[in-house]
Amino acid sequence: MEKYGWAVTLLQGKTLTGETAIEMIKNGFGQQVIEHYSKFPGLDDQDIVRRLLGTGLATSIASYIEKFDQGLHKVIVNCLIDEGNGEFVRRNINKAVVDRRLVAQRLITTGQAHQVLDCPELVEALGGASSICRLPYKYSIAKSVLSLETLTLSSKKIS
Repeated sequence: MEKYGWAVTLLQGKTLTGETAIEMIKNGFGQQVIEHYSKFPGLDDQDIVRRLLGTGLATSIASYIEKFDQGLHKVIVNCLIDEGNGEFVRRNINKAVVDRRLVAQRLITTGQAHQVLDCPELVEALGGASSICRLPYKYSIAKSVLSLETLTLSSKKIS
């Protein structure tokens, strides 16, 4: 930690520049960068956010999503979905400024349709429950829900 004492100093109220943030991320201080920007909102640097997302800190970033520039919300949400964190997206959909219809479609196409069905806001974004049955990806929804049911039944048999 002594080698990176400068990182801790930077976090004591001083401005964190993009260059320094990138250096901190490279050296394992990604969480500190996130916490810094949560206290000093306005991060709009896609490069920094993408680097943070690449370190597996998507859920941590999403916890502070309201503090980030709204233009980055889509990037963060898409990364969460890609990492299989659809449940986190579903639980926090009201915090992100994103097109809910696109989020619902992405969840469905990535095999996380059950998250859409568990979220009234996402169901509504697709036009309501009756519309979902007519959508071109209804088979993806059925497949996702059936695999979830199979998983649930399998776990009941095991226990």
